[in-house]
Amino acid sequence: MTDDPSASPGPKASNRPTNRIFLLGAGFSKPARLPLADELLDQVLTVARSHWSINGSSHLERDLDHYEQYLADTEPGRPFDLEEFSAWLDWEHMLPLRGSDTFSDEGNQSTLQLRWAIGHVLHQATPKVLPEVYLEFARRLTTTDIVLTLNYDLVMERALTEVGLPYRRFPKRYSEVGNRSAIVDYQHPPELLLSKLHGSLDWVTKPLHPKTNIAVDTLVEGPRSSNDPLLALGVISALDLDAHYADDNGWWRSPPVLMAPSTAKPLARSSLVPLWEGILPWASTRGSFAVIGCSLPVGDPYVRRVAHHIATEIGASIDQGNELPWPQTTMKVVDYQTGRLGIHQIRERYRFMPTHHTDFILDGFSLDTLDQVVPPLH
Repeated sequence: MTDDPSASPGPKASNRPTNRIFLLGAGFSKPARLPLADELLDQVLTVARSHWSINGSSHLERDLDHYEQYLADTEPGRPFDLEEFSAWLDWEHMLPLRGSDTFSDEGNQSTLQLRWAIGHVLHQATPKVLPEVYLEFARRLTTTDIVLTLNYDLVMERALTEVGLPYRRFPKRYSEVGNRSAIVDYQHPPELLLSKLHGSLDWVTKPLHPKTNIAVDTLVEGPRSSNDPLLALGVISALDLDAHYADDNGWWRSPPVLMAPSTAKPLARSSLVPLWEGILPWASTRGSFAVIGCSLPVGDPYVRRVAHHIATEIGASIDQGNELPWPQTTMKVVDYQTGRLGIHQIRERYRFMPTHHTDFILDGFSLDTLDQVVPPLH
């Protein structure tokens, strides 16, 4: 992940134990001007029209019309919601309501076009030069930290690479794997864990369609069990991402592995489930917990489950005064109090965060608030 010779040397304090957990939502990408969920639909439909409408293959637009008619028949006046529309598509595939017309194991045509279009929009919107807040944030991380992100974009990867902090995007490295056991590779140089829980715009499922002309590496490295679902995930070469999202047939030849915004995310059948491995154990020993730009949407109740466990464990540990090799510091919730959620709604959604051990930073994620979010390393 960090063999790029152009990357700058790693931070001097990169091996200092801090052992923090960061949970990133869409608001983390706001300084990069990437679209938020409520801004995504119009841009996705623009992609659908420009890539597939000419030859009449915009399954996404056709199903959108069907869904709007469905709403008119069942709940007249109900406002359109992208997550509910995506769930409507997910249920059709999971049940499977189309029978022999079910398109693929990964989803029907509209779902795959939706995922590809989301990846296309985010890839095109990512700035060539990252705002400084991301680089400074990455400089303040250490290889003992864990970053959990619900975002599909590559902002965090680029920031870590630019500052030279080693990282991996899979739970564990193994030195040996047997039939019933595996030995964690503790001899490998330390690296930050960046876990992309909802997938990534540069991930695809292997093997690829024979007509797909993109270079793909394996996500995991080192020995793995032959039945490890993560072996099926490939990473598109950074040099091939432009070509991948310029290919009108990319949506079915090599759709990105990401969970589209949906109130019915098909977690049980997803190859991404192993990325959640080991998040909860030893939560009480973490140095801190910071949630940045995640409003705990109702479609992701499992995220609230994880956040609740980590926060309550750390709060209890601070109260007990447990002695650890690293300090336990105040937890953070970073969000914008403008827009759909005001200060009272944000505090209500995070009511499980111990108030005497949590700072609410409601001016958003920026250079102005960075010192409050993650103080510089000394």
